[in-house]
Amino acid sequence: MAGILEVRNLEKRYGTARAVDGVSFDLAEGQVLTLLGPSGCGKSTTLRLVAGLEEPDGGEIRLHGRVVAAASPRVFVAAEKRNLGLVFQSYAVWPHLTVAQNVAYPLELRKVPRAQIRSRVDEVLRLVGLDGLADRPATALSGGQQQRVSLARAIVYEPDILLLDEPLSNLDAQLRQEMRVQLKALQARLGTTILYVTHDQVEAMALSHAVAVMRQGRIEQLGSPAEVYEAPASYFVHSFVGRLLAFDGVVRRENGSAWIELDAASRLPLSEPASLAAGTRVRVALRPEDVQVAAARAGSVTDELVGELAELVSAPVVTTLMARGAFPDSHPLCLGMPGMHGNYTAIAAMQDADLLIALGTRFDDRVTGRVEGFAPAARVIHVDIDPAELGKIRRPEVPIVGDCRQVIAELVRAVGSRIDGGHPPAPKQAWLEQVARWQDQFPLHYDPHVEGDPLKPQQVVEALTGAAPPGTVVVSGVGQHQMWASQYWRFDEPYTWVNSGGLGTMGFAVPAAIGAKVGRPDRTVWVIDGDGCFQMTAQELVTAASERIPIKVAILNNAYLGMVRQWQEMFYEERYSEVYLSPDLPDYVKWAEAMGCAGFQVSDPADVGPVIDKANAIDDRPVVIDFRTDWREKVFPMVPAGAANDDVVVHPSQKPGGEGMVQ
Repeated sequence: MAGILEVRNLEKRYGTARAVDGVSFDLAEGQVLTLLGPSGCGKSTTLRLVAGLEEPDGGEIRLHGRVVAAASPRVFVAAEKRNLGLVFQSYAVWPHLTVAQNVAYPLELRKVPRAQIRSRVDEVLRLVGLDGLADRPATALSGGQQQRVSLARAIVYEPDILLLDEPLSNLDAQLRQEMRVQLKALQARLGTTILYVTHDQVEAMALSHAVAVMRQGRIEQLGSPAEVYEAPASYFVHSFVGRLLAFDGVVRRENGSAWIELDAASRLPLSEPASLAAGTRVRVALRPEDVQVAAARAGSVTDELVGELAELVSAPVVTTLMARGAFPDSHPLCLGMPGMHGNYTAIAAMQDADLLIALGTRFDDRVTGRVEGFAPAARVIHVDIDPAELGKIRRPEVPIVGDCRQVIAELVRAVGSRIDGGHPPAPKQAWLEQVARWQDQFPLHYDPHVEGDPLKPQQVVEALTGAAPPGTVVVSGVGQHQMWASQYWRFDEPYTWVNSGGLGTMGFAVPAAIGAKVGRPDRTVWVIDGDGCFQMTAQELVTAASERIPIKVAILNNAYLGMVRQWQEMFYEERYSEVYLSPDLPDYVKWAEAMGCAGFQVSDPADVGPVIDKANAIDDRPVVIDFRTDWREKVFPMVPAGAANDDVVVHPSQKPGGEGMVQ
């Protein structure tokens, strides 16, 4: 349907440059059409052609069905006879006139009677929020007020169309936002027809009924703001309007399926693949708000690739403290955690390996022990996205800077190509048999519970993981409980272990668990904490209770700062200092209830499972369980500080004579 303004195949040339090249659009009465685009796209030139400030070199312009400008045959109606209002980017107020005199000037040119002029000026000044300022010098106003004077002057004589050329661009950000709201309200109140020019996409989306996105003198897309934003007609429109995430890829096809390969390990399925041939290079563009970030499921791309690489070369996999869950404990090649309190097989396998493929690990001293004695026969392939990590502690024979997922995918591809080419990896049977012997001889071990004794902390962690719903996130503090959690919890999914690593941040667990539960409200979140750590930030349970964040806290209450006590006993001749707390002070059940949580205390092994089940069933408030655990328990295995990994200390029962040292 034809509008109040019709523009057809409009052209404007300056020498050989086409400033406007075949522009066509209609503007309906009472609507706002915005010409949006970067500098030099032809939007202001188009507006000047409509205003009558320029003559077209091609096409025509109609107002109310009447031709006001055409190239052939030549028609040109002067600007003052088109009954259009124009507001420029600059305020363009006359400095020697008052506010009222500026606004009245167009009416005076039209010979409107003086009484009507005063009445009309007062009315318009009220509309734009300048009533009371009529007699003030125009230049004594703020920038936003001066722009409103310019706007009032343009609407005072009731033009058929209001032409606005970047009217807000000279204002600061806050004023621009305020003026945008006022302009939108004014247009809705008056029903003014507006042709608006801007490079500001927010203005275009907020003010317009229709948007024409321009580039190099042409309209790339014309549609409603929603159509332009949600269904852009070109990559330029997609990138210019709104924020954009862009990825380059290649179309792949196989067995009737088609996808876009973004990198070696990332792909997007094609739902309508018919028009894209295999090998076509494409760019995928996404709006940030259309992207959902979700925790990786079991069998994520990364752990699948690690598993594929490990299986190709028959290599066992160890996962550092911070990587627990990145590779499933249930995989036959997973050895678990290495390091100071890792399991014996993981420590020994790293120590005796002839090749280490290190993926994103830092080779910190908690993993290596004494660096000079670490894996002396091993060559190292070290992969890290941060080049500063490569060679910082252990010099790699093959340093690789890159995203681990992409590098693993390339390693899988390279090894697969060698195997397909008739070069299989060297046999690993003897090596895997040695690993199996270590697993049989030195499993994680603790003495069984003796009736009348406190609970075994390891047994509590085993009970927690055994009763945990799928996908449970576990968070720990710092100390013995942290190591037992890493050792005895079964990690089969990535992003289910929240830990501060080697930072020694006692009190980390409760606040971190609150964050984890808010981030993943669909998951059960368990805290495994020590009594010393818990006391440092337990007050945050008030936040969890008041905000209905139902985390679950298992306190391994041994009445000591357990790891410090273990060191003082093993390495400082039992000279204990400042490590005893109290099993009963505070009363953790009453403390929990005072903070709006459910509270339980468990000291009998028979009650461990049932109380954990109760805690798992409570979903309307946090839960705290005080497990009374044995203060005599230590974390084994252990590589003493400053010792080499060859000097790992195992549980006394695993070494003849009970001294516990394996060399």
